[in-house]
Amino acid sequence: MPGQFESILDKLQAKLGKQTIRKASTINRPRPKREVQQIQIFNEFNRRNPRADGGLLNGSSEEAAAAAFRKKVEELMDDGYDFGEAVREAMRQGYQDGGKAKYKYQTRKAPTGFFYDRRGKLKRKKPPKGYMYTRAGGLVKKLDTKTIKAIKKRFPNKKFNFKTDKFGVTKDDPDFDKIRFMDPERKKLEKEVKAKPESRARAKARAKEYYATERENILQRAKDRYRSDDLVGKTGKTAKQLSKEKNIDRIIKIQNTIGIFPNGYMKSGNKRFYKPELAVWKDLYDSTTKQGQDRWVLPKKYKDNVPINELGKKSWGTNGYYKKIKFVDKKTGEIIKLDETIKGKGKTLKEYLDTTIAKETKQKRVFQKAKDGYELKNKIKDFEIDFKGNKERLGTLFAKASSAKSGDTVLSAFEVHHPYGKKTRWWDNQVALREANRELNYIDSRLQRAYKNAPTQAEKNKVFKQFGKEVDKLPGGITYFFEGQQVGTRMPTLKSILNEGAKYYQMAKPVAKRIAKALPLVGTAVGIADVASAYEQGVRNPLDLFAAYQISPETALASKQYREDPEYRQKSRQATFARPLDEGTYDVIDESFTSYFDGGIVSALKGVK
Repeated sequence: MPGQFESILDKLQAKLGKQTIRKASTINRPRPKREVQQIQIFNEFNRRNPRADGGLLNGSSEEAAAAAFRKKVEELMDDGYDFGEAVREAMRQGYQDGGKAKYKYQTRKAPTGFFYDRRGKLKRKKPPKGYMYTRAGGLVKKLDTKTIKAIKKRFPNKKFNFKTDKFGVTKDDPDFDKIRFMDPERKKLEKEVKAKPESRARAKARAKEYYATERENILQRAKDRYRSDDLVGKTGKTAKQLSKEKNIDRIIKIQNTIGIFPNGYMKSGNKRFYKPELAVWKDLYDSTTKQGQDRWVLPKKYKDNVPINELGKKSWGTNGYYKKIKFVDKKTGEIIKLDETIKGKGKTLKEYLDTTIAKETKQKRVFQKAKDGYELKNKIKDFEIDFKGNKERLGTLFAKASSAKSGDTVLSAFEVHHPYGKKTRWWDNQVALREANRELNYIDSRLQRAYKNAPTQAEKNKVFKQFGKEVDKLPGGITYFFEGQQVGTRMPTLKSILNEGAKYYQMAKPVAKRIAKALPLVGTAVGIADVASAYEQGVRNPLDLFAAYQISPETALASKQYREDPEYRQKSRQATFARPLDEGTYDVIDESFTSYFDGGIVSALKGVK
């Protein structure tokens, strides 16, 4: 019926006037109210922006989201925006201040260092300058170029990927710990942590526990490294060379701080000579420096007044200063001086050893025995044999052989060894081969640990027996006491030192044979030297000279004085008979010249078996 409607409309307009009647589609619609406009805009926004899974995630309901949107629009209109601009701005901000509608790509939790774009595609975030995201997504600081080069140089055959892993390798790589500790930042951090008192205390406790359980293995590894020809790190040197340099540095440090105490070797013009009593004097000094030893002390005034030489260093030898000092025995209160040339109170070294120490140890001739070891060492060194048509000193032959075997420059293959150590019995000594003396230090450290860990006395006895066998295997023989008990059974003699030394140093057979043939001569030469010394001091009686040959020049002098001086003879008898019977039995042992209590010195001097 469209045509009829049009004809009726035309008739009405003709009757009432043109444009008086209009179609509703041609009439302008009135502006809706503000609330209606807001609802319409909100509905259009929702249609243009589909919500995640059909619901809002940052609001409790749709009403709450709409209310937040309206609030934002109103705030923008209050700030001067017109209605349309406020709506667009609110839409652009996406409800950042409340009621924001999240979309599906926004609801997924991306791994660290990654994010989802609007299409839901996972993308890596761009890290700050100097940083990187690891394979696991962690944000870490990159290694500097220098460190990366150092790592690659240290591990040339390893493949690295520093784009995905900070250290170029994953944590399951066997070298991961070595590589990560090359990081300067980690080194700095670890240094700061270790510097803290609590960290140092924990580390010290762990180290002490580890050393207590692994001491033997640690020492063995150190010993193996020392003897190895492998170079240490970038030093280009072996552990032995580094150890030698360290010892030299230590000696220089001692020289610069407290000075070097003379050892008995003297020089007059171009001639060198040796005074064994000064070597014993140095043994007493060394005892005062041992940690834990507090019986023998050197007063502070002597240490503080050591002369300064022309190089500005402390020099004990300047003007014979070391001879003028006095030691104190805190146990007895006695003062000890070198000899009668030193004025003032105090016993001489000889008097102190032959009275105080002789009484304590129930031995005689303590002072002479203390000198015997040093005298024997020098007499053996200086004895000459025929070698390739020339005269060659035994000391030179053995020193060369020892140097060849050890790889070091050895000045003497013979050393004076203290069976009890200088800490407790600095006057007891004997001659031994250098290698036996050095090896004994290693045995001692292992024995101390084994003995300490032995739970019962029976186990401790087994320890002594086990280590005694090791001591007895040392070349030339050596005496060693631990906890007052002798470890091993052998004592060094002239024959054992020379014969076993020649074998140990792998000397050529002709040399070894000449040394073996020279043994009786060496013993005889030592005895003759003692006779000459006694003769120079006025001994003429054949019996006294024989005593000098068999024992020592001092014994010959004492024998001469005993026979010629009634007062001295009376004092000697009183001292002898005043002793208890059991103490007098030591005289018999002492006169055998071969007993342990004599230190094996007489038998070594004379070659008596």
